[in-house]
Amino acid sequence: MRSDYADKVSDMFNACPVNFTKTCQELTTEHHTIQQNITRFCVTWLNTLATDWTIGMDYRNEASIGIAKDLHKIEEVKEILNRPIPYI
Repeated sequence: MRSDYADKVSDMFNACPVNFTKTCQELTTEHHTIQQNITRFCVTWLNTLATDWTIGMDYRNEASIGIAKDLHKIEEVKEILNRPIPYI
């Protein structure tokens, strides 16, 4: 069964703003712990797309999976994506 959190994140991105740049800039004013968690989520998402072979792929998510896998092929980037982000 899928978590309520996953449903909320899915709903958020389903109704997402068009201007990702502006939204990201606005989020930089959030508390630093919230910024850490946003980064953790993004890094985990890229790692999941790059490594989970059970994800179905079609023309809608092909580019997302391709970008994640391409980033993961670059050893330095792979190391960065696997770098822990400590809770401080």
